[in-house]
Amino acid sequence: MKFSECSDAQFFDPATFLCATEEMLRNVLPENGAHAAAALRTRAGREVEEDRRCAILCYGLAVASGAAFHFCNLERSDYDYVLAVQRDNISGLIPLQMKQLVPSSVNLRTSLQSEIDKLKRKYPTSSDLCVAIHINRLVRVAPKELDLAGLKIGELWLFGVEDHSERRWRIIGNLMNEHCGSFTYTLPAA
Repeated sequence: MKFSECSDAQFFDPATFLCATEEMLRNVLPENGAHAAAALRTRAGREVEEDRRCAILCYGLAVASGAAFHFCNLERSDYDYVLAVQRDNISGLIPLQMKQLVPSSVNLRTSLQSEIDKLKRKYPTSSDLCVAIHINRLVRVAPKELDLAGLKIGELWLFGVEDHSERRWRIIGNLMNEHCGSFTYTLPAA
């Protein structure tokens, strides 16, 4: 990916973004109840929630890799975000496509494997693309049992909440690497 594509883009620090959105949600939701919840269902509200998910992922990637991650919302045909990564004075940009394994109440028939199979069809030759799947339901994840044959992307990460407080998260990946790991992390508090 070329740096010129991101020259005017605003990159966000995930910890700072998470603290700011937590503060915003804490101030808006309790006071306005249903009106605030309705506002989150608007296009702007959905974008904030998508950016929040990306920040949660980036925070987890930093924990898993020891690198510094920043993100910007820069939708293109193959990706939703661009990640700026820095580690040991080496920096780079990674295109990121965010996906979600939706709650069972939304679609009971979908599975993690079916979401991966969709990736195989949609991205037949995207070796520089990173895909992250937000696991948004209670499910057992066994990376070795997933069929990744024919998946031609650069990286595949899975992440999801670990507890009801939504403060502890788990990230698993890179599944495209035979030495993938599993890491837990706690979101920063505002």
